[in-house]
Amino acid sequence: MQSTKDADKRAEEERLRKEAEEKARLAAKEAEAQKKAEEEAARRQAEEQARIAEEQAAAERAAAEEAARQQAEEARDQEVNNFVSTPQPSERVYYHSCKDARNAGAAPLYRGDPGYRDKLDRDQDGIACE
Repeated sequence: MQSTKDADKRAEEERLRKEAEEKARLAAKEAEAQKKAEEEAARRQAEEQARIAEEQAAAERAAAEEAARQQAEEARDQEVNNFVSTPQPSERVYYHSCKDARNAGAAPLYRGDPGYRDKLDRDQDGIACE
C-alpha cells in the first residue's frame, strides 16, 4: 500500500509540476505576445510622429517657398514700376537761345522735349542746339 501511495503521490507531484510548467509556458507566451504588441504600438507611434513631422516640414517648406515667390514677385513688380513711370505733364520751359539751353544743361533739345522750338532747330532735323 505504501508503494501505491508513493506512486500516487509521485504522479500527483508530476501532474502538478507539468501543470506549473504549462502555466509558466503560457505566461511566457502571453508576456512575449504582450511585448510584441507594445513594440508594434511603439513602432506605429514612431512612424506616425515621423509622418507628422515630415508633413509639417513639407508645409513649412511650401510656405517658405510661397513667401519667397511672393517677395520676388513684389520686387519684380516694384522694379517694373520704377522703370515704367507715368509721364509727367510737360513743363513750360523757354530758352531764348541755344546758349541759354546749354547753360541750363538741357542741350541738345529733341522735338517733344520741354523748351524745344523750331527757331532753335536751324536744320529742321528735330534736334535743336546740336
